[in-house]
Amino acid sequence: MNPLDFMDTSEERYQFRRRLFERDGKRFPRLRHWLLWILHNNIVHPILGLFPSERLVRWHKVTSQWLNHRRRLDTTVYKWEIPKVNKRLPWLIHNILSHSLIGLFPFGWAFRWHDSTAEKMGIPDWV
Repeated sequence: MNPLDFMDTSEERYQFRRRLFERDGKRFPRLRHWLLWILHNNIVHPILGLFPSERLVRWHKVTSQWLNHRRRLDTTVYKWEIPKVNKRLPWLIHNILSHSLIGLFPFGWAFRWHDSTAEKMGIPDWV
């Protein structure tokens, strides 16, 4: 089982992932995590929010795996389908605004807002 499956908040997942980088023994752990964090939250999510496509869902999954400190994609865990977006505005707010916010300001208040926007989207397993 993946420990991330048992974490309820994005802040918990952030702290867990950051520790993975700090414990891997490689140089510049915080810088490596921060660069992937920015890529995932400030580049991939906003583009995916505007232009949902299978290619961008794959890119999202790849950057998620990198943040989870995995080199290979576990295709048995992750779906590749484009999420069914019934509520376009909550989708845009979550993927563009809340992900950009936690990318730049990874603090409790930003994570809480991110988590609330994820709920409002109404798309299971999409955070």
